[in-house]
Amino acid sequence: MSLRHYLGAWAALWGRYGRVLAFHWRHRRQRPAGLLHEDEAEFLPAALAVQERPVSPTLRLIAWLLMLLALAVLLWSLLGRMDIIVQAEGKVVLSERTKTVAAVETGRVAQLRVREGQSVRAGDLLLQLDTRLVEAEQGKAHNELNQAALVQARNQALLQALELGRRPRLPTLQAINAAHGARVAQAEHAEAARHVLAQYEDVAARLRLLDDELRIQRQALPLASSQAERYRKLAQTRDVSQDAWQERQQAALAIQARLNDARNQRQVLLAQTRRQAMDEIAQARRVIDAARQDIERSAASSALLHITAPVDGTVQQLAIHTLGGVVPAAQPIMQIVPQQGPLEVEAFVENKDVGFLAVGQPVALKVQAFEYTKYGTLPGRVQHISRDAIADEQRGLLYAVRIAMEQQSLPVQGRQAPIVPGMAITAEIKTGERRVIEYVLSPLMQHAHEALDER
Repeated sequence: MSLRHYLGAWAALWGRYGRVLAFHWRHRRQRPAGLLHEDEAEFLPAALAVQERPVSPTLRLIAWLLMLLALAVLLWSLLGRMDIIVQAEGKVVLSERTKTVAAVETGRVAQLRVREGQSVRAGDLLLQLDTRLVEAEQGKAHNELNQAALVQARNQALLQALELGRRPRLPTLQAINAAHGARVAQAEHAEAARHVLAQYEDVAARLRLLDDELRIQRQALPLASSQAERYRKLAQTRDVSQDAWQERQQAALAIQARLNDARNQRQVLLAQTRRQAMDEIAQARRVIDAARQDIERSAASSALLHITAPVDGTVQQLAIHTLGGVVPAAQPIMQIVPQQGPLEVEAFVENKDVGFLAVGQPVALKVQAFEYTKYGTLPGRVQHISRDAIADEQRGLLYAVRIAMEQQSLPVQGRQAPIVPGMAITAEIKTGERRVIEYVLSPLMQHAHEALDER
C-alpha cells in the first residue's frame, strides 16, 4: 500500500467519526425514541424503568464538574511550581561552640574550684593539679641560677680588683638579681663578698711576697754585678785568682736567675688567677643560660597544671569530683558552655542530598520543642558545608551543615520564647523549585528507566 492510500484511509476514518459526533451534538437535546418521561417510567417494571428513564441532569452536571476539576488539576500541575526541600536533623549550638577542658599532662588533683552548673569567668581557676614536683625542679633551677650569678659577679669583681689594684667591690644584691633574674638572698650576697675578698687577699699576699723578692733581687743584682766586674779586672791583672772572679760571676748570675724567676712567678700567678676567673665566668654563664631555660620550662609546666576557664560560661559534664584523683592527659575533664554569643544550628545532611546544597540557601527551622504548625518556624541561611563526610553507624555518611539563625526566639502564648543551645531542630533547606507534574512523574520515570535498563 502506498503512503497516499494509507493517509487517505485514515482521513476517511476520522472524517466519519467527525460526522457522527457532529450529528449527535446537533441532536443532543432531543429525547431518543422509546424513552419515557420519568413519571411514566415509574409504572414500568424495575428493569425496564432503568432502561427507559432519561439520564438525570444532576449526574451530567457532576460529570462536567469532575472533568473541569481534572482539567484544573492538570493545568495546576503543569503551571504550578513547588519548593524542593532537603531535610536535616540537628541542634542549636553557640557559634563559639562548647569548650572542652582537658589537662595537658597527667597529674593528681590538688584543688577543685568548681561544681556542676557553676558560672565562671574567663581566666578563673577551675582545677589545680599537684605542682610539688614542678616546684622542686623550679627551686633547684633557681638555686643553680643564684649560685652561678654569684660566681660570675665574684670573679668579675676579682678581675677588676686585680686590674685596678684595689679591694674587690661586689655588685649590689639588687643589681645581681636584676641582671640575671635571680633571687639571691642577702646572706648569700654577704658570703660571696667575703669569699671574693679572701680570694683577693690571698692573691695579693702572694704578689707581695713576689714583689718583695723582686725588690731584694733588684737591689742585690747591681752590687753583685759590680763586684763581678771588679773581680774580672783584678783577675786580668792577676791580683785575684780566676776562681774568685768566677764565684762573683756565678753569684751575680744566680741573683739574676732569682729575679727572673720571681718575675715569672708573678706573671704566672696573675695569668692563672685571671684564667681561672674567666673560666669560672664562662661556666657560670652556661649554668645561668641552662637554669633560665629550666625555670621557663618549669613555669610553663606549672601554668599547665593550673587549668583555667577559656571563656565566660557554665560548667557542664564535670568528670572529676575527688581530691587526690588522677587526671589523665588529654582526657575531657569538663565542658564550658559559653553564656553569650550568636546561636546557629548544626545539622547533618545525608550523602545523597549534599550535592544540591550551597552557601546562602534559605532554611526554615522547625523547633521540636514548639509545634511548628502552631508557633511557626525560624528563618535561617546555610552558612557552611563541611568538605568531608562523617561516618554514622545508623545513617551512613553525613555532612555537617552550619545554619545561621536570623531570629533567636519564637512567639509562644503572647511572649517571646528564647531558643537555647541544645534544642533539637529539623532544618528544611530550600534547594530549588520544580513543577508539580515533575514531582508526580519523576518516580514513574525513574522506575521506568530502571526497568528498561534491566536485562
